Amino acid sequence: MRLVGGDQPAAGELEQRDAQTVLGMVERLRNRGLRDAERAGRGADRTVKVDGVEDFELTETHSAILGAAARGAMTLAQGGCGERYVNPVSLPWRNGKQPEGGLDGDVKYSLPRWRVTNWLTRTGRPVSRAIHVAQVSTLYSSLAIFYSAAIATLMCAAAIWWRHQTPLFAVWLGLEVGTIGLRIALLNRDRKAARCGAATGTDLYLLMTALWAATLGYGAAITTLSGDYAAAIVVNIATACIAGGMSIRYFGAPRFVLLVCSATLGPMAVAAAFAGDPVLLVTTLQAPLALFSMAQAAKRLNGMMIATMEAEQAHAHRAAHDPLTGLLNRTGFMQAAAGRSGIGGTLFYLDLDGFKPVNDRHGHEAGDQVLREVAQRLVRLAGRHGQAARLGGDEFALLAPVLSPQGIERFGARIVERITAEAFMLDGATTRIGVSVGAAAMGEGDAIGETLRRADAALYGAKTRGGGRVRLAA
Repeated sequence: MRLVGGDQPAAGELEQRDAQTVLGMVERLRNRGLRDAERAGRGADRTVKVDGVEDFELTETHSAILGAAARGAMTLAQGGCGERYVNPVSLPWRNGKQPEGGLDGDVKYSLPRWRVTNWLTRTGRPVSRAIHVAQVSTLYSSLAIFYSAAIATLMCAAAIWWRHQTPLFAVWLGLEVGTIGLRIALLNRDRKAARCGAATGTDLYLLMTALWAATLGYGAAITTLSGDYAAAIVVNIATACIAGGMSIRYFGAPRFVLLVCSATLGPMAVAAAFAGDPVLLVTTLQAPLALFSMAQAAKRLNGMMIATMEAEQAHAHRAAHDPLTGLLNRTGFMQAAAGRSGIGGTLFYLDLDGFKPVNDRHGHEAGDQVLREVAQRLVRLAGRHGQAARLGGDEFALLAPVLSPQGIERFGARIVERITAEAFMLDGATTRIGVSVGAAAMGEGDAIGETLRRADAALYGAKTRGGGRVRLAA
C-alpha cells in the first residue's frame, strides 16, 4: 500500500497506520453495507479516501479484502452471512493474534452493553476480556437443555389450560408461546451472527431469558393457587427441574443464575405460602435453600472454568514467550507470523554485533540487561501492528506489514540506528553495540519458515560484509 501523490512516509510511519487504516475501511464498509464499495474489490477505483486525511492506493490483497468485506456487509444486511464474509476483527495483521473466542473457538458473542446485563454476567472477580467472552458464550451453549425446557413448559401450560380453560391459564400459555418463540429467534440470530463475526444481541437475549423464567414462575404460582394439586405437582416438579437445568446451562454467569432461578422458584414459593394448606409451607421454606444450592453450584462451576482458562492462558503465554525479554520466542513468533501469511509482510532478522565482549567484560547479568533494552527498542519500532521476538541468544526478529524495497531499506536502517546510536549504561559506563539485519518480503501464502530462511541468509551476507548494515534477500 502506498500514498497516492505527495511525499512517501518515512520508514516506520506507514506500517504504523497501514493496517489500522485498512481495518477502519473494512469496518466502515461492513457497518454501512455500501453496495458501491464492491467496486474497490473489482479494482474500478483503486484509490480510497480515508476520513478525509489521505488517499491510499490498494494492493491486490487489500482490494480483495475490502471487496469481500463489502459483499459480506450486503449479505449480512439481507439476513445471511455468506461464505466470503471477512471478519475485520480476525484479520491476520493485528499483531498476529487470533480473535478472542469463547468455548466455541473462534465463534464469539458480544459482551453485554447494558450496565445491568454486564453486571449479571460478571462474578466480581477480575478476569481478562477473553475469559469474560467465554463466560458469555456458555449462555448460548447446551441447546439440549434449552429445547427440553421449552418443550416441557409448553406441555405444562397447554395441559393445564386444557384442564381449566380460564383466562389466567390462557395468559400463561400465550406468554410461554411468545417468550419461547422470541428466545428461539434471538438464539438463532445470535448464533448465526457470531459465526459471521458480527455483533450479537446479547442484552436482548438475556432479557428474554429472564422474562421467560418469570412466565414459568407465574404459571407455577397460579397452578399452586388453583387448588388443583394434581396439576400443581406436575407443574412444580417441572419448574424445579428446569430451575436446576438453568443453574447448569448458565453457570458462566452465577449472578444471572440467581436471577432466573429466583424468577422461576420465587413465585411458586410465595403462592405456596398463601395456598391455605400448611403442608405447602414446606415448599416456601425449601425454595431459599434450593436457590442457595443452585447459586453455589453455578459459582463453583464458574470458578473451575475460570481457573482452568487462566491456567491455560498462563501456560500458553509461557510456551510462546521469552522469559528474559517478554518478547515472543521462536515458537510464538512462528505461530504469530503464520497467522499473517494471508496478508504478507516484511521480516527483519537481527543479530547483535559485539555482544559477546559485553558478556565477557561485564558478566551475564549485564548481557541480560542489554538484551532487555534491545527488546524494548524493538517493541517501540514495531509499533501496534508489528511483532518483535527473540529467537535465541542475541538473535531477534521483527515482522512488519508489507513495505516496498525502498521502505524495507529505510526501516532496516532505522533498526540499525536505534540499536547502535543509543548507548547502554553498564556498571556506570556507556557501552555501544552494533546490529546486522537481514530482511525478506513475505508474500501472500508464503511459508514463514522459508521467509525466515531467506532473511537468515541475508543476515549472513550483512555479517560477512562487516556488520552494522541491512541486506535485503533476493
